[in-house]
Amino acid sequence: MLKLAKYLKPYTAMIIMAILFIFVQAMSDLSLPDYMSNIVNKGIQQGGIVNAVPKAVRKSQMDKLTLFMNPEERAEVLKDYKLIDKSSVDYDKYMKDYPRHFSLLPALKEPKLTLKKDLLNLMARRYRRT
Repeated sequence: MLKLAKYLKPYTAMIIMAILFIFVQAMSDLSLPDYMSNIVNKGIQQGGIVNAVPKAVRKSQMDKLTLFMNPEERAEVLKDYKLIDKSSVDYDKYMKDYPRHFSLLPALKEPKLTLKKDLLNLMARRYRRT
């Protein structure tokens, strides 16, 4: 083994690079199915919509959404949204993210998994009633 190491010593950089390239290729091959499933699931089947609950909604649209909710459901949905106007502290941050919606828009206070689940449950209950 020592005799072999003596002959391989001038090529150590190339051997390390070859091992590195093999590692990168293996990681790429292993991550490709995940990327393809995301393209199919989120991109094609869901039309590019990753999340069913919006991060920001115009005030007029929120009013339309809450129109058909009873007071308990309305309170549950509105507790997770806050109204952003020009006097709000977060106005500049939301203007960068949503430049088209410069009017008043309620935005999620803190994204919660429970909000998504609760809102989807509320929507499902409303759908079943009709």
